[in-house]
Amino acid sequence: MAFLETVTVSVDLTILIWLIPVVFFIHDGEEVLMVRRWLRRHQSQPSIVKATRFLASDKYVTGQFAIAIFLLGVSLLIVTYTAAVQYHSQGRLSGLYAGILVALVIDGLKHIGMWIRLKHYTPGVITAIVVEIPVASYAIYRFYSSGVANFQTFIWGFIIALPFVWFVVVGGLIVGKVMAPRIGFRKPSQ
Repeated sequence: MAFLETVTVSVDLTILIWLIPVVFFIHDGEEVLMVRRWLRRHQSQPSIVKATRFLASDKYVTGQFAIAIFLLGVSLLIVTYTAAVQYHSQGRLSGLYAGILVALVIDGLKHIGMWIRLKHYTPGVITAIVVEIPVASYAIYRFYSSGVANFQTFIWGFIIALPFVWFVVVGGLIVGKVMAPRIGFRKPSQ
């Protein structure tokens, strides 16, 4: 417990706000790098076939994911910037940002659930366990314990964040599916 108290005292909340996009890009970087190979290995499983309806053909899937992650990352940076401004001007955390923290924890748990269900590695599970869940959970703890956000902020924020994140993810995958072949963004044949 002494370690948590030391970290709690030493990590500035503004730095913690800006750490979340870093965590996002680390986690989603693992997904971008691993998704094509993983899909090739497991494309015959019915649950995976069903989940790939928004994905481009095999040779463009890495580019599609990269474009979608870029759009999601830009959206997260905008939300993070507004959260940092609101924290400095009003001393409280933006509801949307708080909801995104909850969504990150749930996303990490989803990766673990897929790993357990499918009984093999799934893209994103390593960084979900090592980075995404611990940092997002710690951020929730810190913002709550410092009084910058309360329970309602996280719940209502998640209710707002869920359709926002879904729209940006699905929209990013659709844009990526259209753009990746047009700009020649594909991984060389293996």
